[in-house]
Parts: sequence; C-alpha cells; structure tokens
Amino acid sequence: MVEQARQTAAPPTGSFAADLESFLAATFATAGRAAPLLRGAMAEAQRDPQAAAGMRQFTAARREELRRLLAAGQSSGDLPLSQDLDLLVDQVYGLLWYRIMVGHAPLTADVAAQLAGNLTSPAR
Repeated sequence: MVEQARQTAAPPTGSFAADLESFLAATFATAGRAAPLLRGAMAEAQRDPQAAAGMRQFTAARREELRRLLAAGQSSGDLPLSQDLDLLVDQVYGLLWYRIMVGHAPLTADVAAQLAGNLTSPAR
C-alpha cells in the first residue's frame, strides 16, 4: 500500500487545474484506503526515530511531487509567481493528514475538486 501511495500521479493533461485535481483525487483515494496503515505509521513515527526518518522520507517524496506540479502551474501562469508553494503543499497535506488522523470527514474526489478549485481560484 505504501508503494501504491508513491505512484498516484496521473499523466499530465495539459491543463494545470485538471492535473492538480487529478493528483489530489488520486492522492486522497489512496490515502483513504490506506488510512489505518498511515495512522499506525504516524503513531510509530512519534515514538521511534527510525520510523520518523522513514515517515519524513515518504512524505518528502509526496511533497516534492506536488511541489513540482504547483511549480508547473506557476510556469504556465496558472498560479501567481508570488504564491508560496511550500505553504500550498502544507495546506494540501495538512488537510489530508488532519482528516486521516482525526477522522472527522472523508477524503473524497469532491473534496479534491473543491481544494483544487480553492488553490487555483483567481480570488486567492
């Protein structure tokens, strides 16, 4: 399941908004299926330095993949150059981890679409 979580990116469509929504939907679907495993891994990472290092490595790879997608959005003019990409990445994965750890709401394709819209809205 962890290996599958590393391979959620869909092929680029040429539309930044569509690519972002697709990335988020795939990421959320995989994370939703793996939620018990991810909760356990995060809990272990809180007490074991080696597990924490593994979790940092895993999350760094996912963060970098999203950051590359957002940077492409900046290059195409779909995101302002002034956008702090690391903050956007934190917003995406903050929502994901909050919903996984707290469990108050699911990670759905609709949530992915709404979040992608919020991130790409000209009224940011």
